[in-house]
This record gives sequence, structure tokens and C-alpha cells, in this order.
Amino acid sequence: MLGRMVEIKDMLGDHQIIRADGRKVDELRPVRITRHFTDAPEGSVLIECGNTRVM
Repeated sequence: MLGRMVEIKDMLGDHQIIRADGRKVDELRPVRITRHFTDAPEGSVLIECGNTRVM
């Protein structure tokens, strides 16, 4: 995957492309991990990546 990203960046040259959410091509969404999100089951975790939430 990294090799493919390098190819795409090479094709773009000096042009800066900004995504609709304001991130650059090589920027990732912010990730947040919340432990003990619920009382049960033990070990529950909430993972947030941008606007996506997974419990």
C-alpha cells in the first residue's frame, strides 16, 4: 500500500490536493481510543476514527 501512495504522490508532482474534510493526501484521520466505555462487558472499548465510531 505504501508503494502505491508513493506512486500517486510522484504523479501529483508539486500540486497540493486537499480532501473535502481538509486533510492532505498523506494525512490520517485522528484516532481516539476510550477504555471502559461501558460497564459490561469487561474490556469494552470505543474506537473513533474521524466520524466513525466502533464499540
